[in-house]
Amino acid sequence: MKNLYNSSDRRDETFDALIKLGVHFAICDKSTQGLAGSLARKTEGKSDAVYKELLANVIGSSHMVPSGIVAVGHAQEHAYAYAYCG
Repeated sequence: MKNLYNSSDRRDETFDALIKLGVHFAICDKSTQGLAGSLARKTEGKSDAVYKELLANVIGSSHMVPSGIVAVGHAQEHAYAYAYCG
């Protein structure tokens, strides 16, 4: 387990290095929509426009899932590990 934001763990464990190792990231669509709404309120923007910008700038090897918690449950049923990165 590595914490990408902890400099002592960082070494070569960047998102790009993890992607090269075959790591896939699941992004919760429900949370992304909530974040878009929050950012839109703080910037006097439109929630839909912020949401589209967020989608256009996701990290490589990531996949939007309808519900993050459901995706985690399904992955764990197939022996995948869960790591919180937010």
